Amino acid sequence: MTDPQQASQNFDDLVAVVETLLAPEGCPWDREQTHSTLRKYLLEETYELIEAIDADDPKGMTEELGDLLVHVLFHAEMAKAAGEFELGDIVYSAAAKMIGRHPHVFGDTEAETAEDVLQNWDQLKRKEKGGIRRIADAVPKAMPALSYAAELQNRVERAKVEWRGEDKGHLPSELVDTVTTSTEQAAQEQAVGEFLFEAIADLRELGVDPETALKRYALQFRDRVEEAENTAGDTPISELSDGERQKAWAQSAETSA
Repeated sequence: MTDPQQASQNFDDLVAVVETLLAPEGCPWDREQTHSTLRKYLLEETYELIEAIDADDPKGMTEELGDLLVHVLFHAEMAKAAGEFELGDIVYSAAAKMIGRHPHVFGDTEAETAEDVLQNWDQLKRKEKGGIRRIADAVPKAMPALSYAAELQNRVERAKVEWRGEDKGHLPSELVDTVTTSTEQAAQEQAVGEFLFEAIADLRELGVDPETALKRYALQFRDRVEEAENTAGDTPISELSDGERQKAWAQSAETSA
């Protein structure tokens, strides 16, 4: 296949293209790549896909999803050559996980709401890992700081940990008023976006990198969550009584300080 016009919608043909690129007589640059060297390109392609989604651009999404699919095939082919795993293992793992994580669809478990699905999902993850699964295990540390902090907070709150206590209300009253009184999501996001943008500018003037500072603090918060889980022992912290859970959280402040 030397002419792009010969490309087809057949998945096996795309696999063959990647195999050709990575073959001894294939592309010199492609053959030099490793899982690690492709990391930054995978991240770039992911952001480009997100940009296409945000722009509601089906053509762009088609192209960017294709780029991500090529990355999957590249990693699979490189791993196959190294005797690590191959495409079939990826496909099997994905199918088995989706079936296993959706017993309300493929089995007898009932889940009437999205919240029920999330609770079942967490329980299944713990079972797969042989018991206790830490709250932060599913939040990749490589995520951007803001996304990482938000998802970590979300996971902690799903575990019923009242981590903020009475220490709330740090936002300017004008911002709170705008968000709570406006019915327009665009207006809410505009106000919050302006606040964050200006905060970043203020921090830069102080010589502080916001991304580094937030990630550092978020990781410290993660450490405290893990200390609370250590205090809880063999019981998932979400399954403790309210009093036991808050006691474990309070004790974690002393241990992680």
